[in-house]
Amino acid sequence: MSKIAIIPVNEVSTHIANTIQQQLKAQIIKRAYVGNCWHDYDAFVFIGAMGICVRTIAPFIKDKHTDPAVICIDSLGKQVISVLSGHVGGANDLTQQIAGILGAQPVITTQSDKVGLWPLDTIGKKFGWQTIHATNPAIFAFVNQEPTALLLDNNAKTIAAADKFQRITTNEKGATLFFVINKADITNKELKKDEIAALKQFLKDAASDERTEIKGITISAYASPDGGEKLNTKLSD
Repeated sequence: MSKIAIIPVNEVSTHIANTIQQQLKAQIIKRAYVGNCWHDYDAFVFIGAMGICVRTIAPFIKDKHTDPAVICIDSLGKQVISVLSGHVGGANDLTQQIAGILGAQPVITTQSDKVGLWPLDTIGKKFGWQTIHATNPAIFAFVNQEPTALLLDNNAKTIAAADKFQRITTNEKGATLFFVINKADITNKELKKDEIAALKQFLKDAASDERTEIKGITISAYASPDGGEKLNTKLSD
């Protein structure tokens, strides 16, 4: 969860709030602000009496698919209770996580978790499936161990979509030309060498391929030790 709000109901629970804040990078807010930021947080963690928690969130509860997760911890930090949006909102998982941080007892009351069954409303998310028509009557029948059909449509079609992946490959091609001593002329024999032909073809292919960009051409020249310095400088230039 990316955004978690902690609501300590009294000063006794402040140290618990600070511990959770540090471990989960959460924010501590006042109970009076819950309604104004109901959809600004992924989860609300109350520390105090369950009754205060319920009375605070009651006016804002709409639907399990849109409501944030709500958790209540007793003021001594002994029990962590999943109150609202246990599966879809992730309250059950967060309850287990916070209980581990505090060394407390997690309290989860959703039927599927108690009997060890799949939570049909979130099973698709777990396996990367698209869930269609996971209605409450079907979920109710399933968790009460009544005959329930689970249809898996194994579509073998490949789903292709544009992405931003780019593969950049660097290629280099080189060739060596030899000159007759004391001359700067290139002989026909040198121009007909296989490596010169391969270099020309490489440049031709690169120029015609829109995916290839020629970054530069480097020419290195040097003269043999024969001859004077001035002559060799002239030849190499």
